[in-house]
Amino acid sequence: MVHFSKIGFILSLAGSAIGLGNIWKFPYVAGQNGGGIFVIIFILSVIFVLCSVFLAEMILGRESSKNPVSTFEMLAPRHKNLWKYSGYMFISGLLILAFYSMILGWITYYMFYLLFYIPENGATAQALFDNFGRYELFWQIVCHLAIIAICGFILVRGIKKGIEQINLILMPALFIIFIMLFFYVITLDSFPKAVDFMFDFKWEQVNSGSILEALGQAFFSMSLGVGTIMAYSAAMPRHINFVSSSFYIATLNTILALIAGLVVFSLLFKEGLSPDAGPNLIFVSLPIVFYQMGWVGHIVAFIFFLALLFAGVTSAISMAEPAIAYLIERHHLKRPKATFLVITFCFLVGGITILGQTDYFHSAEYLGGFTVFQWIDLLTSTVFMPLSGVIICLFVGFVISQNELYGMFSGTIPYWFFRVWLILIRYIAPIVIVVIMLQNFLNKFFEINLIQIIFSWL
Repeated sequence: MVHFSKIGFILSLAGSAIGLGNIWKFPYVAGQNGGGIFVIIFILSVIFVLCSVFLAEMILGRESSKNPVSTFEMLAPRHKNLWKYSGYMFISGLLILAFYSMILGWITYYMFYLLFYIPENGATAQALFDNFGRYELFWQIVCHLAIIAICGFILVRGIKKGIEQINLILMPALFIIFIMLFFYVITLDSFPKAVDFMFDFKWEQVNSGSILEALGQAFFSMSLGVGTIMAYSAAMPRHINFVSSSFYIATLNTILALIAGLVVFSLLFKEGLSPDAGPNLIFVSLPIVFYQMGWVGHIVAFIFFLALLFAGVTSAISMAEPAIAYLIERHHLKRPKATFLVITFCFLVGGITILGQTDYFHSAEYLGGFTVFQWIDLLTSTVFMPLSGVIICLFVGFVISQNELYGMFSGTIPYWFFRVWLILIRYIAPIVIVVIMLQNFLNKFFEINLIQIIFSWL
């Protein structure tokens, strides 16, 4: 089996984790939840919960060196035919990639569009975004196809020449771009306000909503529960210290999210704009900021959206790799054919998702008030990914014997560290994930705040 190099493995897993969730979603969710307390809970969640689950999924892939389905089948001491179905978590990744590529298509369109024209106010920016989403079916399909084709080209080249090679280029480029943007916003008068907003801890901001949002953002920012970590770890160099690697990746993931937040909030505060604009923040609020910069705004806009595109592509290819590995290993397909089948599926589902967003076929009218995009997002983020996370925790924590599990670490950690990690995997992480899953479900369908109810009992 082809293996990553050490630096290629770390950058590829970092590329998987660092995606639109860090650069697009983190700033607006932090903005909607008051900044400081959200950021602190997010960091604590990554350290004490997410790193534990991340390490558990990494162990499974490293030990089996196989695709997710074969991993569960191989490592389960009994009921192998039952456990193997847990490995089909990679289907979630394909569904996510289908709409993820749609959003990357929007980003690609904006990246070039803003080079020539930037809307001058909020109404114009909103009208541009609404018109593109509702009526520009042709350009959405073209951009979606371009993203899928790029991902296919990378994936068909394999682990070394494709995935590792592109991450060795794009991940350093991504950090360079954001460091450049960071040094730019440091010069702005609004930068201290952004720092205060993100890191000023205020007890009055502590509420059930902020805690839940921070936990959820932390979970979904690490590419957990879709088989990606397992598939990449299957190609991990055997000599690498995977424990320290997991912390390197979590650290890179968190640092970039924080830098992205400081960049976005500094730009918004410069023009006196609100940080709680929601998902439309980068498509509606930021273009207004770029407009105020004059001709420089066109360049800054292009660089910012290029960074988003880099982050998105590295995550997109990671979502497809588990399915490709499954088709190659279980069904003995050649990599080109397996890649073609996977990206064709994602293109078709993504095309349906785009069509459902437009006024030509507004799918919400036929699907219980939710569009195709909203249904896929709801099922993957609310049900499939959290459920897969819980399964990983239970499988690693209870199904694999404790002695065998400790042996998988190959002496890389002291026993006391292993015991603490095992408690987190067995009890803390599953409970946290289940609470997130239930809250998201209850909130979406019944507008019930589960965390608030729990707090009232306590």
